[in-house]
Amino acid sequence: MKNLHDRGMLKWRGFMMPEHMALISEIDFDGHRQAKPILDEYQIAEMESRIHFAQESKIPVSMTVHIGGFADILVGRIVKTDPITKEVRLKVGEMVERIRWADLVGVEIVDD
Repeated sequence: MKNLHDRGMLKWRGFMMPEHMALISEIDFDGHRQAKPILDEYQIAEMESRIHFAQESKIPVSMTVHIGGFADILVGRIVKTDPITKEVRLKVGEMVERIRWADLVGVEIVDD
């Protein structure tokens, strides 16, 4: 008896159109999205006080930013807070990231 080479799922991919595969991967990607948490007044005030303290003390912070259904954590030093455009500028490495106040979910002071 000959050893048969089974290609597994490879043989079934020929029946799926590229548009179908793209739709499946898009549905999988959208399935991992999370709703932005709703912050109360106390949490917002606490984040603002941490941001101002870190800016005055020039110490690094860890900011959790919620954009497009996904949370991202950025660690750096606060360069500027702009109340007019409602942005925080965070220096991450050599780059300066502009973060909108509305996208902030959490701020933590990082120990050196």
